[in-house]
Formats: sequence, C-alpha cells, structure tokens
Amino acid sequence: MSKSKPIKVADLTNKAVLTTRELAVYTGWSLSYIYKLTMSNTIPYSKPNGKTCFFDREEIERYLMSARVQSQAEVEIEAQKIGRA
Repeated sequence: MSKSKPIKVADLTNKAVLTTRELAVYTGWSLSYIYKLTMSNTIPYSKPNGKTCFFDREEIERYLMSARVQSQAEVEIEAQKIGRA
C-alpha cells in the first residue's frame, strides 16, 4: 500500500481546481470546517458527479478577501473626507 505524498501550499498556488483536502491545506481550515461551509452553501464549490466537491482556487481567494476590514489609517482618511464635505 503506497502512502500519498503530503500536499504543500506551494504546489497548490498554480492549480485552478482544488479538492477538499487540497483546500484544507491551502487555507489552513480543517476538513470539518470546509464541510460545514459547503453544507451551508457559504463557499462556492462544484459537485459535478454528485459526490466529490471541487473548488475554484480563484473563487476561494475572492471569498477569502470579500470581507476586508479597513485599517485605522484608512478609517481616519475616510473620516477626514466626510468632515470636508
């Protein structure tokens, strides 16, 4: 019985489509957390054969960056702009 080679993040940065296991390595999330996100339709995924989930790496990256929080400096700049209006 052969053991599978460990997955490295560097190996995944050029892949367009990730498996659940690869997504766990890429994001640092646990498999159970990924299952929770897919079951609640929180993250985008495809299930072409009705069983295995696949994830578009670029879609996942957009999801990861979708709730950006402004830095304190950015908040202060926005406040100054509003104060001038």
